[in-house]
Amino acid sequence: MNQATLDGARLLDGGIGPGRVVGVVAGRIDDTVRGVLAAWSSGAAVLALPRSSGGATSSRIRALVDAAEPDVLIGGPSALSQLPPDLGSPVSSFGDLGSAAAGTRLRRPDRVALLQATSGTTLQTRFVALSWATIVGHVEAIIEHVGYDRSDRFLSWLPLFHDMGMIGFFALPMYLGAELTISSPTRFVSAPNDWMGLASQFGSTIIGGPTFAYSIAAKSAPLLVKSWDLSSVRFAVASAEPVVPDVMNRFAEALSSAGFSRKALGGAYGMAEACLAVTATRPGEGIRTVSHGGSLWSAVGTPLAGMEVRIERSEAGQGEEGEIYIRGPHVSTSYWKAQSPTTGDGWLRTGEIAAFRTGLADYAPRWPGWSPDALLTAFP
Repeated sequence: MNQATLDGARLLDGGIGPGRVVGVVAGRIDDTVRGVLAAWSSGAAVLALPRSSGGATSSRIRALVDAAEPDVLIGGPSALSQLPPDLGSPVSSFGDLGSAAAGTRLRRPDRVALLQATSGTTLQTRFVALSWATIVGHVEAIIEHVGYDRSDRFLSWLPLFHDMGMIGFFALPMYLGAELTISSPTRFVSAPNDWMGLASQFGSTIIGGPTFAYSIAAKSAPLLVKSWDLSSVRFAVASAEPVVPDVMNRFAEALSSAGFSRKALGGAYGMAEACLAVTATRPGEGIRTVSHGGSLWSAVGTPLAGMEVRIERSEAGQGEEGEIYIRGPHVSTSYWKAQSPTTGDGWLRTGEIAAFRTGLADYAPRWPGWSPDALLTAFP
């Protein structure tokens, strides 16, 4: 019995199992992974929480706990010691979980596996309740669309409290049975060169992150690029922020001498309400730009199988921009303890803006209130 399974049995013995919610507090990455796997082993749903560092993060944690009302908060001693006081949920380190006995953990497909906090334009603290069936179905759709296989080697430093980290770079490689090297956001912030250093060391084929991470990597790469071999990377996907062509091109140029191919660059558009991805490019396509409104936008691929995307605009016309609406089998039809985000016919109004190029089936999202020119200067 491995450690996470043992922890899961201890949770179950303490009354935490199917139908319950376990808040996993981010700390050391091995503790965070242990907490997630322990909760899933018990049959409970996971609520992944950020590391507490005071100030804004403490307020964020309090808001998340107040909204989700987890049955217990677990994590390593250091992470738990930094939590704000009086959160209203019991707190337990792994050593405090008690004794373990054999137990049955039923993972019914319709049972909630993950409470995923919304972000982007959904300003209120809400959670998408993702079932095992939804996660597995969505992961399979991404694997089919992108063309991942078990020979791929994934590398991630992305936080597990974010959909890209939890679904795209944790649940997906585990389901696929692929190799995963996992680091932490703290390590990336303190030593950004480790990202490409680890990719070189482990021969990673799949990496990903928001645009700002590629910007940081491009700036710091000259220090160590001659010691890296990045020829194995076949897909470097950017998402979670607007994909800025200038930033991605600088990243490719900075790392070309290490064997990184510009064609490995990719982009995706998604949101928590879609489980993760709505559209994505494929390995080998590179970052393609779309000229619109006098500026260049990054095309972020075509919809996943079963995903429908429409652009609502005030006037019909090719290439016009409008608000994105999505519908599909993995688009959430309910929030945790809150009103459904979709309309009666299943369409979700995202509140985000895109341009649709008829005949290309590419979408280049940008956030409301931002112009493409502003984005180019926002991520220099």
